[in-house]
Amino acid sequence: MKFNNLVAASIVLFLFFLFTGTGFSKEDGKVTREQWQKIINSGDAKKSLPPQTTAKNNKTMPGISQQQLIEAVKTFRLEAIVEPVATIKKYSSVSNLQDFTGIENALFTETPPDVGWKYFFATATYTVAPLTTQTHIVLFYHPWSDIAIITIWQYENKQFVMNHAELFLGDYIRQYGQIPFEVQPLWERESATITPLLAVPLAVGETLVAFENIFPARVKLENNSPFAKQRNIFDKNSENKEISKSMLAAANLRFERSITALIRYEQDKKLEVYRDATSLILAGIKSGDFNDLKATIPQTPQETFDLIKANNKEFGVFKVVSVLRTPDDCFVFLSHPADPNNVLLFWFQTDKGKYGLRQAYFINHIFSASYASQIRDLVAKVSQP
Repeated sequence: MKFNNLVAASIVLFLFFLFTGTGFSKEDGKVTREQWQKIINSGDAKKSLPPQTTAKNNKTMPGISQQQLIEAVKTFRLEAIVEPVATIKKYSSVSNLQDFTGIENALFTETPPDVGWKYFFATATYTVAPLTTQTHIVLFYHPWSDIAIITIWQYENKQFVMNHAELFLGDYIRQYGQIPFEVQPLWERESATITPLLAVPLAVGETLVAFENIFPARVKLENNSPFAKQRNIFDKNSENKEISKSMLAAANLRFERSITALIRYEQDKKLEVYRDATSLILAGIKSGDFNDLKATIPQTPQETFDLIKANNKEFGVFKVVSVLRTPDDCFVFLSHPADPNNVLLFWFQTDKGKYGLRQAYFINHIFSASYASQIRDLVAKVSQP
C-alpha cells in the first residue's frame, strides 16, 4: 500500500495516538497518550525493523545491495500470492523444493496447499539478515498463526535463489531455540489478559527482534564468534527429531485454526452482524463518507480518521485476515496483500444482544519491531493487579 508522502514521513511519530483509549487498564483500561509518548521518545528503542527500514545500500556482495535482495523478496511474495506453487518452484533450488514440500505436507493437512500458501504469504511480514557476501537469511513471519519460515537465499547466475527453508514456531525463535512452547499463538494467549491492540504488536515485535538477535546482519560466521555458538544451539535443538515433530504438529494446529476462524467468520450466522458492519465500514472508507463513520465509531482517535482519510482508496480494499471472538467483543483484523505490515482493526462490542463498533485502530508492524521492549514494559504495567 502506498501512503502519501506526508503520512509516510510522519507515521511513526503519531502512531502512539492510535492506541489512546483502548479500554484496557487496571482502573478503566486506558493506555494513556503519555505512556505512548514515553515509548516514542525513548532513545534506546530496539531497531529491529522489517525490510522497508533496513540500512540503505548495505552491501551484501560486490555489486549487489541489500535493497536488491529486498526487492527480490518483495517480488517473490507478490507472485506467491497469485501462483504460490509455481513461484516457489521458480525461486527454489532442487533441495529447497523438497524443503517446501515437507513444510506443505506438515502445515496444510485440511487446507488445500494453494489456498494455504496464498494466505500465508499475503499476511506474513518479513525481514532479512545478510550474513555473508553470498548467504542471506529471510524470515517470513505469520503473526496470526505465530509460525515462521526461515529461508536461505543466495545470489546465483544473476538471480536470487532459495536454497533452504525451515518451519518454526514463533515461540522457538523468541526463546532462542529453547523449549517448551505453547499450542496457542502468542497474540491469542496475551489477548486473554491484555487487549489484542497490544498483543499483536507485542508478538510481532518480540519475534522480529529475536530473529535479528539470532541472525544479526553483517556478522561474519567465524567459528569462534558468539553468534556461531548461539546459532549452533538453535540449530542443534531444531534438528532434534522429537522437538521437530512436536513443533510441526503445533504449527499445523495453529495454522489450521487461523484458517478455520476466517471460514467461521464468513459462514457463521452469529457473526453476520460483524461481517455486514465490516463491509459497510469499508464501503464508507472507500467512498470517503467520513461523517457517517465518525458518528458510528465516535471513540476512534482523530489521528486514525486522518490516516484513513488520507489513504481511503487503499484502506477501502483491505481484506479480513484474522478474527478473534470473545464473549463480549469481536476483533476483526484487516490488511492489504501488497503490504501486510499495515493492519486495520475494528473492535466490536456487544451489550444485551446488541453490537456496536467501539473503535477502529491502525497497527504497523514496523513500529512494533522498533519498540518491542517498550511495548513489553507497557504491557507489564497495564497487566499489574
